[in-house]
Amino acid sequence: MPKKGKKGKKGKGKKGKKGGKKGGKKSESVAALAAANAKVWETRLSIIQRSKQEYRENAKKLMVENEALQSQMLQTERDTIDVVTYFKKQDAQKDLQLQQLGDQMRDL
Repeated sequence: MPKKGKKGKKGKGKKGKKGGKKGGKKSESVAALAAANAKVWETRLSIIQRSKQEYRENAKKLMVENEALQSQMLQTERDTIDVVTYFKKQDAQKDLQLQQLGDQMRDL
């Protein structure tokens, strides 16, 4: 069998760099991109730090308000106990008075 001949290369040029200094523009754009990226991250960081500070302040406010509400609730419970005790004493006195009046009516 006869050997087949090689086909020639058509339209293919040299591989590699075609132009002058594209690397310089690329490094400048990379530096600009890095600077922009750093600025974005700095902005994100400042927003997150501000949010964290607001969260802490709100948590402190809630703690103070919670303590105030707990002390108010405790005082209300004490007042309720005092009122119930007072009414029980009055009820006992009225029961005693009714018993005494009933005894007086029987004696008459």
